[in-house]
Amino acid sequence: MAQDFATTTLQLTQLRIDLRTAEENEIRLRRRLAETQESICNMRIRAKELEEMLKTAYISRLPHEVISEIFVGVCANISTPPDSVAENLRDIRRSPELVVSQVSRRWRAVAIGTRSLWANIRLYSGQSQDLLAMYHERCGQHLLRIQCVHPLGHEQAESTRISKFIVAAINQCRSLNVWFPPNTCQFLFPQIRDLRAPFLQELTLVDRHFGVSQLPLFTKGLPSLLSAELQGVDPTSLQSPSGLSLVRSLNLSQTTLRDMEAAAFVGFLQSLPSLSSLTLDGDPVNFQNGSTPFDVITLPSLQSLHIITCFSDSLYAMTSNFRTPSLKHLTIDWTRADYPGHRSDWVLEFRANVAAFSPWNRQIESLAVYDNFQSYGDILLGLSLVFPNITRLTLSSNADRAMEELMVRHFREKGGEESWSSWEKLKTLVLNDSAFSRDILLNLLRSRKSSGCPIGKVIFPGSTRAEWGSHSVNCSVCAVTS
Repeated sequence: MAQDFATTTLQLTQLRIDLRTAEENEIRLRRRLAETQESICNMRIRAKELEEMLKTAYISRLPHEVISEIFVGVCANISTPPDSVAENLRDIRRSPELVVSQVSRRWRAVAIGTRSLWANIRLYSGQSQDLLAMYHERCGQHLLRIQCVHPLGHEQAESTRISKFIVAAINQCRSLNVWFPPNTCQFLFPQIRDLRAPFLQELTLVDRHFGVSQLPLFTKGLPSLLSAELQGVDPTSLQSPSGLSLVRSLNLSQTTLRDMEAAAFVGFLQSLPSLSSLTLDGDPVNFQNGSTPFDVITLPSLQSLHIITCFSDSLYAMTSNFRTPSLKHLTIDWTRADYPGHRSDWVLEFRANVAAFSPWNRQIESLAVYDNFQSYGDILLGLSLVFPNITRLTLSSNADRAMEELMVRHFREKGGEESWSSWEKLKTLVLNDSAFSRDILLNLLRSRKSSGCPIGKVIFPGSTRAEWGSHSVNCSVCAVTS
């Protein structure tokens, strides 16, 4: 009896242990089942989300901030200044900022909330006042870019309205671009005479009448001005009490300065210590007829000089009287010359006065030559004698003819031997002419390589990409490849 009791007790104890183990296993299994069920539920939710995403445009999944940046980039690339009232009206109706704001509710909200989209203000006769007010309201306090390309009609009311808008918005303006039809600047110039434009960085004033306006402008200051393009406007009219110490880029046309004495022009340049880029369109100053002498000046920051249809006497005067220790880039543009003889006379005088350019001889490293005439090998040879340290050469139209004449000059100079006698440091050739011949280019590269002065890179327009495979060529390979 006692033995049966002991056996039963052991069996009960073991049974209880097995039961506890089974219960623990059940708890673990139930927990795993719950976890599995939760995982299945989550996967179903995610699968549904992915299915919905497949039904939605990719751009709709982007955050508002990313879409806003996309809108800004796209609209900046599409926007172009119109040339007439009709084009203005057509452009306004399909302006990219208006188009994107009408695609969907979300796009409209993002577009309206992106202030910079509405900061490009175009002014012209006959425009919708409601649309102009809408732009001005949506841009908020964002700095404005005001464009008046052929804006002022012959109706005094419209001209006065546009002038008043510019005056009212000048404190919020970052860029002002105004092209005047003949005899209309009198509506705006008196209005901006005594103004201060605290945030104006870019200023373009083009007056197409036959005189040169000398009325002082912005007399209370242009403290932020970085670049200016003036035609028919005396640049000294911009001299303000706060100075123009930040101006880096200056573009002056012949009609701007034809009545300006050289001494006044030189004095104006001295007031621009940060000037790094200077464009002279035509002969802006007649240095030969100046009645007031002027001293040699230093332009310490000038790096780029662009000469457009300019005669040699201006260049000689500048090289003799301007010290430009930082000057590296020179552009000579003859695309608007009236006739080939015009340019040929300039070339003959240019080559005959090589010594006059001695201050710049060793400085210029990048040279761009733009010419529409069939033969300009003579000008290239002359330039190679004046500027021997060129490392980058840019050619415009008729590039084939130019390269052929370069090779002819090269062989003539050395009596037929394959050795390069000019621009030995040339490493980059830029061809802004998509119609150049591949064979002529390869012949030029081979001759340069065989002479021990290889060109390292050729850069050409995107339209030739299909033939060459890229926008540039590694000449160590292409110079030996047919």
